Amino acid sequence: MNLHYLRGHSVTERFLSFELAPDLTRRGLATQLLSILDGASLDKANLSGQGYDGAAAMLGQLNGVWTDILDECPTAVYLHCASHALNLCLAKALDIQEVRAAIKTMHKVAVFFLDSNKSC
Repeated sequence: MNLHYLRGHSVTERFLSFELAPDLTRRGLATQLLSILDGASLDKANLSGQGYDGAAAMLGQLNGVWTDILDECPTAVYLHCASHALNLCLAKALDIQEVRAAIKTMHKVAVFFLDSNKSC
């Protein structure tokens, strides 16, 4: 679980927790997420958003995790996870041969500089 919050005038992201989810039902996941927030002594009244991938368990309109979180934190609007959306775009872009070739070239250049003699 990552947190995004304002620090001064900039958005800061912090890793909060990585935990095994024994109960993958919507209620089990929502309870665990809220428990993690409680364990970190965070005020859930300040929760303004929640972001997940588009999986049905997380996003289902009537029975997704986000609806259970919303019941307890009414200001926590749902947003599709930006990192997940970027990953989906990049994965789709790899279907284009020119994009694959460009990424391969960038990788070769990075390896060249990483392996170059650093004493120069």
